Amino acid sequence: MNSPLPKVFISYNRADREWAEWIAVVLEHAGYQPIIQAWHFRPGENFVLRMMEAAEEADITLAVVSENYLNSEFTPSEWATAFAQDPKGTKRKLIPVRVTECELPKLLAPIIYIDLVGLDASAAVRTLLNGFKPSGKPTAPIPFPGQRMTAVTWHAPFPPSLGKLINVPELPPHYLPRPDDLAALKQQILDSARKPVGITGVAAKTGVHGMGGIGKSVLAAALVRDPEIRQAFPDGVIWVTLGLMPQITALQRQVAQALGDAPPLLETEQQGRSYRRRSPLLGAGPAE
Repeated sequence: MNSPLPKVFISYNRADREWAEWIAVVLEHAGYQPIIQAWHFRPGENFVLRMMEAAEEADITLAVVSENYLNSEFTPSEWATAFAQDPKGTKRKLIPVRVTECELPKLLAPIIYIDLVGLDASAAVRTLLNGFKPSGKPTAPIPFPGQRMTAVTWHAPFPPSLGKLINVPELPPHYLPRPDDLAALKQQILDSARKPVGITGVAAKTGVHGMGGIGKSVLAAALVRDPEIRQAFPDGVIWVTLGLMPQITALQRQVAQALGDAPPLLETEQQGRSYRRRSPLLGAGPAE
């Protein structure tokens, strides 16, 4: 039985969260075990202790290097821990990944880094995963240099096309994937997203129904976290909880505020619809 691939603690500045999550998705698809603040540090936990545990638990610390990262007051302590454990780099405890043009500081500069600057999604995936291999020697036969190589299709969203998740609840700690249940829902939503856009009075809807407590909300939360779903909706996904007796005007204002707008007090649903059409942030849309 093959031993599991290393645990990778992804150190990043919050301004580069999209890069960090994209890297985590790529590594997870390849069998690595990413540890990332956005996914694994939960409200109520002690941030400092969780950061220390992650750094000690991980086999590798990956630093998402950018100007934001290098200018942060907090990130040096994260990569410095890995550097101190392996100052000569013989164990490859610290792997910098450069995602924007920047000059590495003196301590990081001698470490060979993975450079994703200027690459498209497919090239970035290959470069990232090749950098994690113990050797750069290819395992497959090398094609003749004059032969056109087949393009590789990669389905993980590539920053900045990763749709943001707004108010989407976290998955339970021991969530078990349900690929069979997700497949049909995912296909239906993707088919709707790919249809030509027209001005109509009908909005596309996909529903999940069943008795309480069987996991409908968890299934929906897992669905919107799917990389292909987030790529199909690059403007983001907003989670709104209706309940048995929804207060529509309050929900309309909540959605606007989640998108960074500040509408006036809405007294009727029609006012909410009219405001949504006038708002530069919310834009015009189908009738509700």
